[in-house]
Amino acid sequence: MTLPLVNIQSTDAGDYSVSVSNEFGSVTSQPARLALHPTFPAMLQPIGGFQGAGFRFAVEVEPGRDYRIQTSTDLDRWTDLHLFFSTGTAYEFSDPPVLDRPHRFYRVVSP
Repeated sequence: MTLPLVNIQSTDAGDYSVSVSNEFGSVTSQPARLALHPTFPAMLQPIGGFQGAGFRFAVEVEPGRDYRIQTSTDLDRWTDLHLFFSTGTAYEFSDPPVLDRPHRFYRVVSP
């Protein structure tokens, strides 16, 4: 049996169980907990571009969680660049210039 959930919201979190019955009786399953943990926060928003001093961006995140800012040059291998604990909904980060890399990609993940 499958329970399709579309457009899941924080109010959907909780315990779910299923009851099955027929002419001989009924049985209810043990509850399964649905917990929501956002893996990808809101899109990174550049602040001021490169301007020779590196790259600055802001990201909207859920407060009270640990996050990792990661970087990659090929979108395949990711390296932790910065770890932080969010105390608010917005977090700003500055990355100094890296002259030996023509481009860098960024992502923010929560363990």
